[in-house]
Amino acid sequence: MNLTIKNIPDNVYRSLKQEAAVKGRSLNAEAIRALSWSAEEIDRRRQMRETRPKLERFVASLPKLTSSVFLIREDRSRR
Repeated sequence: MNLTIKNIPDNVYRSLKQEAAVKGRSLNAEAIRALSWSAEEIDRRRQMRETRPKLERFVASLPKLTSSVFLIREDRSRR
């Protein structure tokens, strides 16, 4: 797949070009790496948004916690 990007801000271009040089990559390879990282981040955040309601339902289904003092005293009395 080919993509043409126009009007890239100078600071973005300089950063990509500098990072490409440091890593020994072409500007194209560095742009693909940056876009890939961004796409992975977008997917990760989408998955988190989709998973959150399930997590909230699970947490709501758990029994309410009470004071642990009773459990601690019971454990200590067994020793």
